[in-house]
Amino acid sequence: MEFYVGNLEGQIAHLRQSLGHFGPELFLCGWILVQLLTSVIPIIRKNPYVPTILSGIGILITAILVGDQFNTLKYTLQFDWFMGMVRVDGLTLIFKLFAIFSAFGIWLMTLSKNKQFEWGSEFYFFLSIGLLGMLLLSGAVNLLMIFLCLEIISLISYLLTAYFKKPKVGAEAAVKYFIYGSVSSAIQLYGISLLYGISGTLEINDPGFIQGLISDHGYLAILALLFWGVGLAFKLVAVPFHFWSPDVYAGVPASIASFLANGPKLIALVIVIRFSHLFYGTPLQSGFQLLIACVAILSMFWGNLGALRQHKLKRLLAYSGIAHTGYWLSLIACQQPEAETALIWYGFIYLLASSGAFIALSRLEYFTNTDEIRLWTGIGKTYPWTSASLVICLAALGGLPPTAGFFAKINLLIPLFQQWQNQSEAIWLALLLSVLFNTLLALYYYLSPARGLFLKSEPTILNSTLTFEYLPPVWLMPLALIVLGIVPLTEALKWMSTILQIGVVAH
Repeated sequence: MEFYVGNLEGQIAHLRQSLGHFGPELFLCGWILVQLLTSVIPIIRKNPYVPTILSGIGILITAILVGDQFNTLKYTLQFDWFMGMVRVDGLTLIFKLFAIFSAFGIWLMTLSKNKQFEWGSEFYFFLSIGLLGMLLLSGAVNLLMIFLCLEIISLISYLLTAYFKKPKVGAEAAVKYFIYGSVSSAIQLYGISLLYGISGTLEINDPGFIQGLISDHGYLAILALLFWGVGLAFKLVAVPFHFWSPDVYAGVPASIASFLANGPKLIALVIVIRFSHLFYGTPLQSGFQLLIACVAILSMFWGNLGALRQHKLKRLLAYSGIAHTGYWLSLIACQQPEAETALIWYGFIYLLASSGAFIALSRLEYFTNTDEIRLWTGIGKTYPWTSASLVICLAALGGLPPTAGFFAKINLLIPLFQQWQNQSEAIWLALLLSVLFNTLLALYYYLSPARGLFLKSEPTILNSTLTFEYLPPVWLMPLALIVLGIVPLTEALKWMSTILQIGVVAH
């Protein structure tokens, strides 16, 4: 944006034009104020359904405005707004939809009023601010802008973790989460200062940024990138910055655990993807690929091996999320367009399956007052729809047909196999074999809840005060997973039939 340096009128005109294309974020800022003002009105505050309705309307209108940005983007590849601090391109809009869908899944959980966890107007206020932070982070291409967006999401995550005073483990989880998050943020901010000193710019798309990193600064540039990556690894729950997640997930309600497991993790991916684009074709590319591949392998093994020993579903899903971070990073290490496409599809299926699993978990936890898998034996016959939805979502996370997770796993393996064929290096073979082994390893703990829910004859624990199941939100995600799994299966059968017909004609 050198054109605007010293040109005040040009800067003001550019900022006005930027605001005109900032519809979803501007609307959400205004809607947050509406939620805040309505929360202090006594009549509205006493009605628990008003904050829920206002939050749902805000998410819906935000989704419509993001869809309008898709229509605008048809005529050009990208927009750079606010002096180059924000970029709106296809990647931005896709991850904006991920953020909206994550918030929508949490909103669905709050439709069923739970006496143990009462959702006040403050909860929806925090959710909207968290959504705003994720929308801003999706398009941030300035180091300080990225840091501020991450901090918005982090602060909301801390507040949501400590939102409920009971049980006491929630307060302990919030303190632990806050300490880990503060340390990682401090390290990341120091990395930003080093990156700025090396490159002389905060814009990651500025050619001078990457040129400064590959110049003769040596180990200082590597150290700055490692410090910068600490904050992202914390949000992605990647090894070795994953220790907080199992305890925090176990100490909060399922809806808040869903927020931590889906929204911030997926949105942090867009920053890693943008950084991977910078290193492509530079002397730093091989080192970047090796580092990401090693972190991916460690995350896969640590997550899956940790999940094998878990008897509580929240902790199991926490360790499962660490393993899925490894799958995502394995695709980023490839640095291929096909791998990026597979990553986006895999991220969407993970978002569906993880949100659906947490929705079903929240209901089963309410039915039984526990998330202990061993105490759920036999309740699948009492609550068949909720139990079946949980099994379908876990099957999708494990990559079993006929769910969409099966084709997501196949799309994950294809770029890794192609990378190994093209380069024939040991790291790519190790990455491919790690994904295959961990996929098979994860099936054991993904299928273990199904064995207890449906294969045991008598229920061991029941909540006698509840005799109905809350069906629509519970079955929304599993149904989508099955439909998305059957459609590619139908296409695959058509391709197979066509190939066979060609073979018969040739013969």
